[in-house]
Amino acid sequence: MTDQAIENQLREILKVQGKVAVAAAAIGPDDDLYGLGLSSLATVNVMLEIEARFDIAFPDDALTRATFQTLGGLAALVRRQLGAAAAA
Repeated sequence: MTDQAIENQLREILKVQGKVAVAAAAIGPDDDLYGLGLSSLATVNVMLEIEARFDIAFPDDALTRATFQTLGGLAALVRRQLGAAAAA
């Protein structure tokens, strides 16, 4: 899966599950997702949808506000977890 495909899916998840206040296509890799309206409760829904969509699990040490702060951070985590799953 390409980096762009991962980011596009994450944008869709953030729009639907995260209820961010901008169009999905307008979410930049370094935008503060909490500043765009992501709440703590919505973060849980975003995490669950990411796990289901990409068939990955969030490691315990990634369950921090910083992980969910930006699209770029989420994309990096998804790429790491997909790589770990492929190597297993």
